[in-house]
Order: sequence, then structure tokens, then C-alpha cells
Amino acid sequence: MTPEELGAQLAKDGLPDAKINIRLLCCFGAGRHELNPNYANWKEGAGLEGTIAERLAIALQGAAPQVVVAGYLGPTQTGHGPTRVRVFGDSSTESNLVVYNTARPNLSHFAVYDDPRRVLDAHQSSRQTAAVAPKLFIAWYDTQGKPSRKWVDRPADDKSTQRPQINADKPLEHLKDGDLLLIHAHGVPTGWILRSPGISSEEMHPVTDVNVSDRQAQQPSKPLWEKPPNKWGAHGIPQRSSNATAEQFALSKNVAPKVR
Repeated sequence: MTPEELGAQLAKDGLPDAKINIRLLCCFGAGRHELNPNYANWKEGAGLEGTIAERLAIALQGAAPQVVVAGYLGPTQTGHGPTRVRVFGDSSTESNLVVYNTARPNLSHFAVYDDPRRVLDAHQSSRQTAAVAPKLFIAWYDTQGKPSRKWVDRPADDKSTQRPQINADKPLEHLKDGDLLLIHAHGVPTGWILRSPGISSEEMHPVTDVNVSDRQAQQPSKPLWEKPPNKWGAHGIPQRSSNATAEQFALSKNVAPKVR
């Protein structure tokens, strides 16, 4: 699923035009951090398309222009406890250091950093495995695709303690100013989003390669293949390759290997 497809689904589910905070609990929601060793390659490749959070925010411009969308810079782990990010690794295991977005009572014994380079130094020294870096590695976007901030607005008379009634046909229409919508999914730096626990690797899924000249001309990238052979990663995610050619991958009909 692309961020644009997710945006269309949220609109279909009744997302209202209100000051709603949408936070993506997925890897690479805001791409890679600029201090990540692979940042330059990512920026010149998939980064030209924009980050998952940025693209989702722009996709919601028509249906819900007041929302803001946030994503994390790097691979995340959100299954147990507070969200933690391995900023300088390219998977959830390659970096020795994880950082937490906000300080909580159960994190009070961890070091607190207010500068990304101090986090990088701690990562490179491998002397510690966890730290708190408040708000350093989360990015918010408005529906213009510009950096933004989380909404804190709440209706003055909003003192209800009752759970809202959910409309099965429009499950998001009850959201209001200041509400937080969490979307838990799998994300990859190439801009794809998958619903947990993944998708079938037996099915075809369209893949769009990044065409640099097209992006510089402000034109959409042209699809080069449906599914590149032997380029499937975890959860059956189609992976882009910087060495790919249209001839190699155009409309490949090979069946992707099963993910074990």
C-alpha cells in the first residue's frame, strides 16, 4: 500500500476535517535521519518521493486539510512498551542503541540527549543500549507537506469520559480537534506501508521505481516493473534496486518466494 492509497482509505472511513494528530507507528515513517550512513543514498532514491508521513499528509489535503501526520526517523519497535527507534541502523537489530521519543517514569534511569550527534556518539561507542531523545527523531507534517507540530487543541467543553459510538461504515467520523489517530503498520524506506502481519508474497503488487529526471521535472515516476525477481524482503515487500533497469524488471511474472 502506498501512502496515497492509505490516505484514500482514511477519507473513505470518514476522517473529518479537524485538528487531528495522525502518528504512524511504523519503520521509516519520516525516512532516514541525515546522520544515518545510508541517508544520502536514500535521499537520492526513494527520498525524492517524500517520506511516508509527508506523502500521507499531502494525500489528505482535500479530505481533511487540518490534520497533521507524524513519522519516525528510522526503524521502530512498537510491539511492547513505548515506541523506540534505532535511528542509525537500517533494521530493528543492526544498531546497538535505541532511543525513546518521550521520557516516562519507567525510562527515568536512561540517559537523556537533546542533540542528534550526542545520540550518534553513543551509538558508535556501543557503551549503552538505550536512551531518551525527546522529539528528536519524530517529524510532523501538515497537508502542504511542510514541517509542522502536533495539535494540542481540545474543545473547551470536551469533558466526556464516555467512549464514542462508532459508525461501522464511517469508523473515523467521530474524531475531533486534538484527537490522536495511531496507525500501526510495517513501513520500509522505499515508501511502502503494510498492514500487520504483512501481505501474501504470492500476489502481484505494483512497484514504482524512482526516476530522478522525472522527479526533477516535477513529473510522477513511471512504473518500471510489477515485481522485481528475487528482490523481495521481509513480509513480501517489493524492494527497489538502484541498479535495476526497465529491461531487467519490466512486468516480471516470476512468483515471489514464500516468506518464512
